[in-house]
Amino acid sequence: MQRVLSASLALLVIGVLLGGTASATPPIEYQSMYKTLRSQLGKSFSVQPAARGQRPTWGAHLLAADSNDGPVLLTPNNMVGIDLTLDRFHELGIQGVTVAIGYPLFTPAFNPQSNRYIDFYKTVASKVRARGMKFTVEQIVLWNNTHFSPWTFDLSGVTLPQMIDDNRQMAQTIIDQLQPDYLTVLHEPDTFAFLTGKNAFFDPSVAADYLRGVLQGLHRGSTKVGAGSGTWSGPAYANEIVRTDVDYLDLHVYWVNPSSVEAGKQMVALARAHGKSIVIDEAWLYKSVGAGVEGIPGVEGNEAGFRRDVFSFFQPLD
Repeated sequence: MQRVLSASLALLVIGVLLGGTASATPPIEYQSMYKTLRSQLGKSFSVQPAARGQRPTWGAHLLAADSNDGPVLLTPNNMVGIDLTLDRFHELGIQGVTVAIGYPLFTPAFNPQSNRYIDFYKTVASKVRARGMKFTVEQIVLWNNTHFSPWTFDLSGVTLPQMIDDNRQMAQTIIDQLQPDYLTVLHEPDTFAFLTGKNAFFDPSVAADYLRGVLQGLHRGSTKVGAGSGTWSGPAYANEIVRTDVDYLDLHVYWVNPSSVEAGKQMVALARAHGKSIVIDEAWLYKSVGAGVEGIPGVEGNEAGFRRDVFSFFQPLD
């Protein structure tokens, strides 16, 4: 569910931000979905700042710096694309930039070139700040052995305690070397379970114990550290996360079906009740009206859903 989006979708996002509209009528096979999504978008939940006078920071993912792209990140042409994207973001008035850095990218035992990637992200961070924008890092798990990434490695031999230690060290490296304004160290426990092969992450209490282990002894400096889940998972993860020593609750919002909207409301209420800020570092309209993508499971379902993003008739809803 971590978004690895195409260049064509990135252009669509820019078109949406610029206020463009599409005049095409949805094909008959999508008219029912379109009508349902349009209706459900009118029942959205509010994530207003807690303090009077505060304004949200509007941000976007820097897709050209997504760690799931692998070695292409280190090519000279990629940095040219990053500069162009950041310039356009700045012109659009975007105030914050998020990059996804996946485990075990900064772990030398898995990636002997980890220092080259650290240097790459240090450069990216400096370019973001040079344009006066906030810098946010999602510490994810690389989408290994999937269609969404060239990374191929096996995490089956990594125990949960070792994974906690590795990710604590990785989080500390991110804070020390990149100094992000925000760092999300656990973003979708169900996706962690899928990508690591550790089904224990489906248990919210286990996910919370993992989070406490990563946070233990972490020197945060000025970086705000948080964690969260997708609204599709319901409020159970959030209920555990807000009881840890995080600075904020992170929400991912894709589905606008009734269950996800209701979960979002409950998650916001939990954050407020425990004095936590709210960060939404992933939000996009998922073109599906059910709990999944018409019953298509796993990565294949995500892939089927992502293909719909490029259809121009969805642009008014986006």
